[in-house]
Order: sequence, then C-alpha cells, then structure tokens
Amino acid sequence: MHGGDRYAIQPAPTMAERRHLKPEQHPVQSCIARCMTSDLILFLVFYWFVCGIVAGAIAVDRDRSFWGFFFLTFLFLGPLGIAVALLAAPLSPTTQTRPIAAGRRRFTGPRCGAENDIPENDTSYDCWRCSEHRKVKPKADN
Repeated sequence: MHGGDRYAIQPAPTMAERRHLKPEQHPVQSCIARCMTSDLILFLVFYWFVCGIVAGAIAVDRDRSFWGFFFLTFLFLGPLGIAVALLAAPLSPTTQTRPIAAGRRRFTGPRCGAENDIPENDTSYDCWRCSEHRKVKPKADN
C-alpha cells in the first residue's frame, strides 16, 4: 500500500458487508451515536422542562391545574404541551354577572339556564329564553 492510497475514496460497503459491520462502523448508527451525546440529551430534558413550566403557567390563567399540565408536557408532549394548554378551554367562565336591580329577584331557569329577573312580589314568571312558565315561592319577609 502506497502512502497516497490511504486517502483514496473507498467504495460504499454492500448490503452483505453492512450486516457484518460493528455498530460504530455502521453509517446510520455512528451518526446517531455522534448526535445523541449527553449534552444534547441534557438540553432536550431542560427544553421540555421549560415547556412544562410555560404550559403550566398558561393552564393557571385558564383555571386549570399547573401540575397536571406541567407533568403532561414534561413527560409526554414536550413543546406540543404549550399548544394543548393554549387550546384548553377555561373551566370557569370569565363573564361577570350583572347586578340585580332594586326590587327584583333573580331566578335561573332549570331548562335553559337563562337568568330571569322578576319583581319581588311575583309568584311566577315566563322564561325569556325558552318561554317555560315557572312558579316561585314568594319572597319571605325578614
């Protein structure tokens, strides 16, 4: 073997030759071994941890469990956990209830859930949403 032959381009191994290669000689496995260093694994764990914290913080704003979204994101979803937290509907509605006018009482219809404000002395009402007629007890005098 001459000195110049050592640097010559070698032909790619055939399929039969690849079966007998050691893992560090196999082209795909050697690439994976080079890429999956401990630094990369540490970075990915840290990145998923940060994603878990962000997803938990978003979940708290939506009245959801911080720890539930944190562990779901950190252990399973990774960066997708942030999107899941953003798409999660709030548990409690953020709308504020309007005040009850003086001399009126509020009833929530059991059929449709609509709020009905009726005069204090009335003993029945018709729901404004579903037109159901409901009887109510008169207001007790204190």
